Amino acid sequence: MKHIFIINQECKAIMSGNEIRSFLMNKENFEYLVFNRNYVGHEAELVSKMCRLFQEENIRFYSCGDATTLFHVLRGIDSFQNREIAFFHNGGRSDFLENFKERHLFMDLDCLIEGQAAFLDYVQLQDAICCNSLSVGADVRMQSIVDRIKKTMSINDNFAYRLALFLDTLVGFKPEELHITIDGKNYNGNYLLVHIANGRRYNSIFYPAKEHTPMDGELDILLWKESTTMRWLEGYTSYRMGNLANLSDVLIQLKGKNFRIASSDGKKLIFQCDGVEHYCEEMSGNLQQGGIPFVLPKGVGVIGKEDVDG
Repeated sequence: MKHIFIINQECKAIMSGNEIRSFLMNKENFEYLVFNRNYVGHEAELVSKMCRLFQEENIRFYSCGDATTLFHVLRGIDSFQNREIAFFHNGGRSDFLENFKERHLFMDLDCLIEGQAAFLDYVQLQDAICCNSLSVGADVRMQSIVDRIKKTMSINDNFAYRLALFLDTLVGFKPEELHITIDGKNYNGNYLLVHIANGRRYNSIFYPAKEHTPMDGELDILLWKESTTMRWLEGYTSYRMGNLANLSDVLIQLKGKNFRIASSDGKKLIFQCDGVEHYCEEMSGNLQQGGIPFVLPKGVGVIGKEDVDG
């Protein structure tokens, strides 16, 4: 197998790019290539070129960086036949890793190289791959506010989101009229937010689908209907913590595998995929069950419902 490392040099919480190279040079009988990501999105171009160059070979791609680095590495994959994806978590947050036990081992390059692939579900979008979550609406606006706040203030995530909740309620609070189709059934209407979960957590502190695992074979889909400002503020904490029984009057809870979401007025939709913001005329996706060979470092397992309950 050929091992190809894509390094985001801006991420160096555990090892710098030079330290990764030095580490690899000392590995015996280990065939590898190393590339630097020079700009956002360069990861996808590098991976795409390597897929074309080594079409018939088995390749393991190592995304060395943060969640955004992994997102763009996945965008470059042409097919998962003879391909594996590994994630060396070298900085920033990663909600996707909340789906695994012993998450610290994703920061151990030796354990990662010795790891084996597990076949996880993913969502195939028009031009991207989603491993963890997709969102439209209020939580996307709030994440944008949080990102701006944290560039100027050193505060924890919980306080930052509460501040974002307050600010969004003042200036941005309104439902969106959406055309939604899930597994062939229409759910058109006015919604404050739409969340599609293939994982337990998103945006650092939100666990609305806290029992979900990326091996369930289906997606948890949550539609928050148009409601009053007060009901949104009252229900925010319950939604964030996954206490959804308290939200039966405003939240539609579904299971599904295929979806299409578009704005009713034809305007571009703003959505978030694995923490990365996108604009498109419609968001459509299909669940690929057990479709991504994702490398689990030696000693790592997938969190199951028994781990959540117990």
